[in-house]
Amino acid sequence: MSGLFASGRVVDLLVLLCLLEGGLLAWWHGRGRRGPAPGDYALNLASGICLMLALRAALDRAAAHWIALALLAAGAAHGLDLWSRTRRARPGGRRPTVGSQGAQGLLATVRTVPSASPTERPANPAASK
Repeated sequence: MSGLFASGRVVDLLVLLCLLEGGLLAWWHGRGRRGPAPGDYALNLASGICLMLALRAALDRAAAHWIALALLAAGAAHGLDLWSRTRRARPGGRRPTVGSQGAQGLLATVRTVPSASPTERPANPAASK
């Protein structure tokens, strides 16, 4: 059992299981539109597999550029996954948060808050207490 971990073969097994899981989910979705669509999990799965490949390369004492390439691919897949999730969430009726809209969203929120006109405010706030 320790040889499985020391040689890195356990990573190969986990990559195979992830690919099998992705294939089964795609097959299940294709049969009756049940379960997640492949587009909903493909980038997430790719990111995880790239991380496992980086681990496998490190266990095999591969050159640093191969490890960096696998980590870069994992980061790119993860970034694309996050970007696609935020793009899909907006049209579905969810209200985006102020942070997702940046400063323009914050300004729009502030503009919608009613404020008292200058004539309604007391001249000396301390005198009204």
